[in-house]
Amino acid sequence: MIKYFDIGYNKLAIFYYDHLEYSVDNDEVVHPHFGNSPIGEFGVCIDRKYYENLIEFDDVFKILLYERKINPEKLKEIEEEMQKIAISMIPIPKID
Repeated sequence: MIKYFDIGYNKLAIFYYDHLEYSVDNDEVVHPHFGNSPIGEFGVCIDRKYYENLIEFDDVFKILLYERKINPEKLKEIEEEMQKIAISMIPIPKID
């Protein structure tokens, strides 16, 4: 968990949000999405079998980190980081 934290938390988070579009329907197989045509008529997806290990690693990493809380120190660090981000996103009212 500690050794691969950077991959699981930083690099795969971007991969997940940019390319993996999971369906609510568990029976539907959804493939990693890598782009659209310039005018949006079609998208390019890659067969998920080429990414099975990466997707499985992502799933196991999230279970271990968020559900089983294997690394509580990192979870606390993440929460503190998120609070800083949330606070900086709150608009400060302008005083005239």
